[in-house]
Amino acid sequence: MGGSALGSAAFDVKIKVGFGCPPEMPKRTRITIPEDLARQIDGLVGKRGRSQFLTQVGKKEAQRLRQLRAIENVTGAWKDKDYPEMKQGSARWVEKLRHADEKR
Repeated sequence: MGGSALGSAAFDVKIKVGFGCPPEMPKRTRITIPEDLARQIDGLVGKRGRSQFLTQVGKKEAQRLRQLRAIENVTGAWKDKDYPEMKQGSARWVEKLRHADEKR
């Protein structure tokens, strides 16, 4: 594990790519991470657990970013003019609905 003046270390990490059946085939790739992060990961999962750990973290982060992009893409889809009954807020609207149900 060779370090640089910046305190980074290069590691060979199997990153899984592709989806579907059969199970995903790993792809070997080389990444550079700070040495202190490598030590933290090793302390948590051991040197033999790096690939699996980074794969899990990568999948979670990719999912999070996809969700953020989906939210950004629908921002503004709700138009107040299309829902005048919500002008005083959704809590007030729900309260009115419940009150109307009690009258029936």
